[in-house]
Formats: sequence, C-alpha cells, structure tokens
Amino acid sequence: MVNLGAGGTGRRQRWADRQNARLRQEHEASLRRWQSEAELNEHYHALAIGARPLGPDQAPARLGLGEGEELYWTGSGAVLVECAEPVRMFRPGHTAYSPARRGGAYAPLYYDADASRDRGRVVVTDQRVLFIGGHIDRTWPYAALTGLVHSHRGAMTLMRVSHRQADSGLALDQRSGDEFRFYLSLAMAAARGDRPGFVAHLAKTVAGHLGERPAPPRHVWPRQAPAAATAAATWLRRSCFGPPGATTARQAVPVLIMAMIALWAGVVLMPGAADPAGRPAPAAAAGTPGPTPGPTPGPTPGVTAQGGPSPKRSPKRSPVRSPERSPEPERGPERSATPAGSPAWGSPSPSAVAADPAAYCEDLQNPWGYTFCDGEPITEPDAAFCDYFECVKNFWQSKGYVVQCEDGTFSKAGGRGGACVQHGGEKRTLYQEG
Repeated sequence: MVNLGAGGTGRRQRWADRQNARLRQEHEASLRRWQSEAELNEHYHALAIGARPLGPDQAPARLGLGEGEELYWTGSGAVLVECAEPVRMFRPGHTAYSPARRGGAYAPLYYDADASRDRGRVVVTDQRVLFIGGHIDRTWPYAALTGLVHSHRGAMTLMRVSHRQADSGLALDQRSGDEFRFYLSLAMAAARGDRPGFVAHLAKTVAGHLGERPAPPRHVWPRQAPAAATAAATWLRRSCFGPPGATTARQAVPVLIMAMIALWAGVVLMPGAADPAGRPAPAAAAGTPGPTPGPTPGPTPGVTAQGGPSPKRSPKRSPVRSPERSPEPERGPERSATPAGSPAWGSPSPSAVAADPAAYCEDLQNPWGYTFCDGEPITEPDAAFCDYFECVKNFWQSKGYVVQCEDGTFSKAGGRGGACVQHGGEKRTLYQEG
C-alpha cells in the first residue's frame, strides 16, 4: 500500500493544508444550506399535519363565508396583479408546491406598476381565494381553477380561472407569500378531500432531501501535491493572469504592460534614438557635427502608449456595467466619447470585457435557476438566498444586481459604493435563467 501521508513537510504539507481548509469551508457552506432547507421542509410538513381552519370571528368584515366554507388563512398588504398577455401555467395539484422551491409550479415572474390594479387583503378558504381591495374585489374559485404559477425569486402567484379571460394573481411580501402558497396548497387539497395526499407529498419531500445531505470532503495528502515545477508555473500564471475565472481585463492588463515595456525598450535602443533628456545617443554624437545647435525636441507625447496594436477584446456579457471598473493601461491624450458628468452606465468600455465563457457557465446548484450564464441580472434575490449562498455582511442593505466576489461570496453591484470592495473585487454577475 502506498503511504500518501509520507513526505508531509515543507511545500507539499502547506499545499495539502490549504486544500483541506478550502474543502472544509465549501462543505460547511453546503451543509448550512442543506440544513436550512431541511428545517423548512420539516416545518411545513408538521404544519400540514396539525393546521386547522380558523374561526369565523377571524374573517375580515367584508367576507361572507358560504355554507360549510372554512377559513384557512388571511393576510394584508396584497397587490392585485393583472397580466396583459397569457402566462405559462402549471396544473394545480400537490406537486405544484415545494417549500424550498426546488420543483413544482415555479418560474421567473416580474410585474411593473402598470400591472398593479389595487391593494388590499387576501383570504384563503377551502373553496376559493378572495382579494378584498380598496376598489376591486376578485375571487378565484378552486372549481374553476385551471392553472397557477409561483415566482421562485419573489412572492407572486398567478392564477387562471375558466370564466375569466385575463390571467391575474397576487403579489405579497416574502414571508406572507410563503405562508400564502402553503395554505393555498393545503386548502385546495382539503377541497378535493385529499389532505392526506398533500401531507404524504411533503413527507416524500422531507425524505428525499435527507438523502441529499452533503458528504464530508475527501482528505488531501501531501504526496498528492503537484511537482515543484508545476507549482511554480501555476503560481506564475496566477500572478500574471489572476485566478481561474478572472475577467479578461484582469488577464489582459499584464500582457499590455509587458507589450508597452517591450515597445518602449525598442524605441530607446533604436539607433539614433534620443535619451529621455533629449540629448543625442552616443552613436549619433560620434558622427559628423550636425547643424547649428538648438533645442532637440523630445518624444511626442502619447506615441508610446498608442503605437502598438490594441488586443482584441470580447464584449461584456451583462448589458449593464458595474461602477467598479477594471484597471486600464494609460493612454495618450484621447478625447472621451462620453460627455463630462455623464453616468458610467451604457455600452461597455474596451476594458469591461467578460471572462472565458467556460469559466462563467460552470454548474451552479440552487433551487431558483440562478446561473453565471446568460439571463437577466438579479436585483431581488430570493429571501433564502443568503441561507443557500455565502453573502457579504451588508448584502440586504445594498442595492443593485447580484454579483460574485473574487473570494466566492456574493454582493450587489450598481448601487451606492463599489461591490466586493473588501472581498477581492467583483468577479462575475449572477443571472436568472430565461
């Protein structure tokens, strides 16, 4: 048997210690996310078993309960939303609900001010969902319900009934939205006389999630460290071009600097070139005397910075650029195309380039369909986002769209202040799959 633990001193031991520390941190973060989902699943499973209808005295004043109708939930601050175009819906049923939003009738949903019709209270009974607004009342009877869809990044639910042409629904705050979805699913199961089936669905969800507990990381031994030459090459590559996944701008800056140094050296060492003080080079001074002495002009400003060809740059993936910009090489006296005082938004500058697409589109496991590939920038992440991913301290106080920092944490860019200032800088943007 090969003893992989042998040779655990010096560089190899330090490498193994770093790898094991990184693997432990990743496992602990995955375990925290898993534990958060497990607690959520168990909470709603227990609630489905023990929940009972509310008393008639807890019903809103304007609500008239029908004969045999039971009240399950009521909440305030709901916004009535109406869709101008049809929305892709899911069939109502047990599988449409998932506490952690890892399956079921969830999709990206957005609405603007034009879609808002009224604000008021929402009531869930075992026969219908009722909105009681300041100007509009609306009912969605379960008997006429043909489709529904939940937003997996917000707290909005759209419903389709057979007797109404336009799709409509409700938007609530995050906590009320989670409760509304649960009690809506529970009440519909009660209306079908299949509440035990809904409880069994949640029990299956709990059991399935328990089997997904993250396994402990493998231990890395010193003997597995790369050879010294390989390690040196890796260190040199990281020092010059940044870590894996670094932006193309971060990788291009050292190349541009080296190209400028080589160009400057070629100009200075060229026969007949003048030294920085403007005096002739020794080879030229040894020849025939020149014309009447006079001031010798120095190099033209900006020639060195603009003399070489600019490297090709790929366009930035996101349509909106973060205010935190990558460093650019110095340029000559070139007028900017952006007027003074204009905001730093709009078309990407030549230095705002994207990283290798393969590094952007790595697999990102999460229940909401967030990805580093193409999609829409995320300005309102799910309320459980920081339970699933590691966020910076002031994540929820920040404004803008979600980005990943160089150290792996998540922050927001586009609001006041720079993103990831204390976390190695901005690495890449997180998107919502279309």
